[in-house]
Amino acid sequence: MMRLSLGRIDILFANAGLVISSRSDQLPRNPLSYLWCQRERYSVYCTKGAAADAQWWLCGSTTAAMGTHASSIYSVTKAALRNFARSWALDLKGTGIRVNVRSPEPVSTPGLDLAFAGTGPRDAVINAMVGQLPSGRMGRSEKVAAAVLFLTSDESSFMTGSERFVDGGFAQV
Repeated sequence: MMRLSLGRIDILFANAGLVISSRSDQLPRNPLSYLWCQRERYSVYCTKGAAADAQWWLCGSTTAAMGTHASSIYSVTKAALRNFARSWALDLKGTGIRVNVRSPEPVSTPGLDLAFAGTGPRDAVINAMVGQLPSGRMGRSEKVAAAVLFLTSDESSFMTGSERFVDGGFAQV
């Protein structure tokens, strides 16, 4: 269906931006089932539609590598995407299709504002996050996009099954 409506797909970026923010002992009923159905199912469907043409990028998160307060379900589903990329890289060996994960954190987007709605004054939450970053600043979506474009180019053709952090050093130190 995607190829019929879009033609050749060179780069597939699969992302389902859903968050359940709650401590582990206060999770709603079936949160893993809900996020799994949304995030993993949609990512799998997208990759199936582009399998013959594209370089695949899945949207990961630093939370898959380090854990985060009140985000256990989010972290688990992002870790699952990371492992999908590893397995798909092996499954697609010899096809020319590369599968990688890009994990940004934190990037100033409308989605970030939504994710932190109700957690306190927005500026205080953002300032607390920035205070944890070695870069000392929020990321910008165009910087993340530039990293993805490079990583889907021929210059990075030896990369597959990998995770690239575009995170201001957040998960690295």
